[in-house]
Amino acid sequence: MESKTDVMTNEKPIISIIIVNFNTKILIDQCINSIYESKTLNTFEIIVSDNASSDGSVEMISEKYKEVIILKNEKNLGFSNANNLGVKIAKGEFILFLNSDTIVSENSIDLLIDFLRKNNKITAVGPKLLNYDKTTQRSWFDFPNPFKTFFNLTGLSFYIVKFKNSKLLKLFFNKSKLPSFMLNNIDEERIIDYLTLACLLIRKKELLQIGMLDEQIFFYHEDCELGYKLNSNSMKTVYFPKAEIIHLGGSSSQKNIIFSFSNYYKNLNYVFKKYEKTSTYVIFKILLLSALSIRSFLWFFGLYRSINMFSVYSNNPTKSNEYKTKASDVLKTYLNVIKTILLN
Repeated sequence: MESKTDVMTNEKPIISIIIVNFNTKILIDQCINSIYESKTLNTFEIIVSDNASSDGSVEMISEKYKEVIILKNEKNLGFSNANNLGVKIAKGEFILFLNSDTIVSENSIDLLIDFLRKNNKITAVGPKLLNYDKTTQRSWFDFPNPFKTFFNLTGLSFYIVKFKNSKLLKLFFNKSKLPSFMLNNIDEERIIDYLTLACLLIRKKELLQIGMLDEQIFFYHEDCELGYKLNSNSMKTVYFPKAEIIHLGGSSSQKNIIFSFSNYYKNLNYVFKKYEKTSTYVIFKILLLSALSIRSFLWFFGLYRSINMFSVYSNNPTKSNEYKTKASDVLKTYLNVIKTILLN
């Protein structure tokens, strides 16, 4: 089935927009509508890969957006698998991975496509992501680091952030040479280790060449794994802030914080082991297990009895305090993740 743009021009789509959906009826309606409202000049098709939603999402899309292609997966296949199914039927020269909780701004898709067309040595490009309140949302990341992971899990990252923002430290660096994790904002295009898949444009030919997304990853760190894969094949990813997309963020994962936490660190361990040297991975594994053990120990003293992973998102109206987690479930989660990592 063709998109509205294809129907009007009778052309093969330039871009295939793939959206994975899992019970985000209101958000995906807003997302799809924003694509059409963005008035992109490039022909496109929209492919929704639905992971067995039960909230009426599929019925709404079928009735309201008849030109959208819907893949009705019989069960929740996870993010990577569902995206790959969309890629396999995509007709476009470019693939745009797009979250259902995004709002596409005018000209943003065209700006991303124009950038790749003008830069043949770049394989993937991502826009500036904005929070609901239009502040910049961090979407650029360095590859995992054993010590950074330890600091994040133990809460020491709070002090590291204070240090990285100090004027004294920045005296020793030219801004253009600062590691990306030290930057609160990036105003110019920049080569990045990896970008979030909330919105990422990539050449389909190169994506097929490297093997698409890793289907061993159900949810979380698909973007990191793709970044490693691109890097190991000498393919570059660029952050392009001239294009802007609103990303509400955490809309599905927020509803099951335990599931999200478990997958986040299990998959982080999986990706690090897959791509880093064995000696580096041993250090990573020791520090990761140590940090989780510290959290488990401190749990008995009333600390780390809740999990909050989504501080990157600001003033998101879809976030709710109703998603509470039992303290006992939090401890079980820590121990379960420790067990999984020990066995791998």
